[in-house]
Amino acid sequence: MMYDNKLSAGIEFLSEAASVRELEQAYSGTDLNPRTRELHRGLIADRVNQLYGKYASILAGTPEGEYLRALRREYIGQTKPKIEESRLILERPIDELPLDDRQYTALTNAKIRTILELVQNTDEQLLFIKGFGRKSLKKLKKILAGIGLETGMSPDELFE
Repeated sequence: MMYDNKLSAGIEFLSEAASVRELEQAYSGTDLNPRTRELHRGLIADRVNQLYGKYASILAGTPEGEYLRALRREYIGQTKPKIEESRLILERPIDELPLDDRQYTALTNAKIRTILELVQNTDEQLLFIKGFGRKSLKKLKKILAGIGLETGMSPDELFE
C-alpha cells in the first residue's frame, strides 16, 4: 500500500500497534503455563515483525518509527549488534554479503565498498542506482536484517 505521506502511515501504524498492546494485555492477565505464555509471546513477536516489515522504511526518522524500533527490540530482542561487533561488521567489504552478481555490480559501480557505506544509504538512494531495483532492494533488506542492520541508518543509530 502506498501512503500519501508519513502522517497517514503513522496513524495507521499506531492503530495497528495498539492491537499488539491489546494482545499483550489479554495474555498477561491470564494464568498461563510458561510454554503457552511463550507461544503467545511468539505470536506477538510475529505481528511486530509484520509491522516492522510494512512500516520501517516509511516511518524512518519519525517518532512513530522510533516507537516501532522500540517495539521490535522489546519483542524480538536487540535489533543491532553491540558496538564492537558493529564496527567489525560495518568495516567489512560488501563482497562478504551474500549478494547476487547484479546487486554487487550495481553497488560497486556506485562506489559503495563497505557495509557501512551501504547501510547509510536510504531505500530511495539505493533505488536511484542504475541496475538496482525494487527486487534487489527487497533481497538486500533481508540480508541486512539477518545481521541486525537496515538501510538508511545514521552513524548515531549504528553506534549508540
